[in-house]
Amino acid sequence: MKTKVFTAEQKASYLKSPGHCPSCHSADIEGGSIDVEGSSAYQGVMCLSCDFRWDDVYTLTDIEPAG
Repeated sequence: MKTKVFTAEQKASYLKSPGHCPSCHSADIEGGSIDVEGSSAYQGVMCLSCDFRWDDVYTLTDIEPAG
């Protein structure tokens, strides 16, 4: 498993257009289960091409009535 620190450019690029590995830019990524803590949620993500791993961080931004 590769672990490294994101550059500012990698982070900005991924946040602008998620769905590609921030390390090798492959679209072959897979997300795990989502863990919720308060108003934030975290999802482990792995690149199947280069084995890079990271966490996507989600925050509550809105609510809508249920269907």
